[in-house]
Amino acid sequence: MQELSDVPDINDVFDSLVNAEEEVVDSGYQEGEEKGKREGEVEGYHLGYHRGAEVGSEIGYYLGFSASYLTGEGELNPKITAALRKLQILAQSIPETNDPNVDIIQVLEECRGCYKKVCVHLKVSPRLPNPVSE
Repeated sequence: MQELSDVPDINDVFDSLVNAEEEVVDSGYQEGEEKGKREGEVEGYHLGYHRGAEVGSEIGYYLGFSASYLTGEGELNPKITAALRKLQILAQSIPETNDPNVDIIQVLEECRGCYKKVCVHLKVSPRLPNPVSE
């Protein structure tokens, strides 16, 4: 027959079960957090890359559009020339690297508005390049 001192206390058994459950929960939480960070970084990178390519394509379009009219044959109305130069300056003001001091969305909206204004003066239909496919 077993002695009473060899039998574990029921409270100790319950405590060890609770501790084991907490350890499993903590371990699962840590593993999930690490996996979420890794997957979130990859997803964020791809989203930023593709969105950046779309913005870059749009800015390149504005620069090419304005350059083709400014260097093209024939005289342009001074108002149109000024608007085309403004479009160029706005498009060139978007930084090529991350600059927290520049509100890219605001400058991009200004470019879009200026581009539409130029198109009205030139009596051409405003077209934007097709977005970059993923």
